[in-house]
Amino acid sequence: MMNNYRLTRYEMETTINFNAEEGTAVLYTRDKAVMRRMDRIVEKTPDLFKLVNETDIDKTYEFPKKYAIPKAPRVLTEEQRKKMRDRLAKARESKEDEELDEEFDEELEEEFEEDNGEEATE
Repeated sequence: MMNNYRLTRYEMETTINFNAEEGTAVLYTRDKAVMRRMDRIVEKTPDLFKLVNETDIDKTYEFPKKYAIPKAPRVLTEEQRKKMRDRLAKARESKEDEELDEEFDEELEEEFEEDNGEEATE
């Protein structure tokens, strides 16, 4: 295959194929952005997603069919959105508190080591 072959945007196709009998789907793509996304997914979940074929211009992946079937977008009420925002804000606060505690602990440790004539280590 040619290494410098450039595909037109029309030629950068992606197809997903599955049937009713088998439990796996096959994704074939020539789109570099889709390849990068799928490669990250394969790296994170190698037990579910697998790269099964690769050439200079395309890649083929296999994964459970349930990840290929589109779902309707989740529609949230304004009340649900507010609850989610509040939960996220609380989680961020908690994380910031933990980080502050860690910084405080490190400062105490450094002071203790200085008081005991030891060098502070990071």
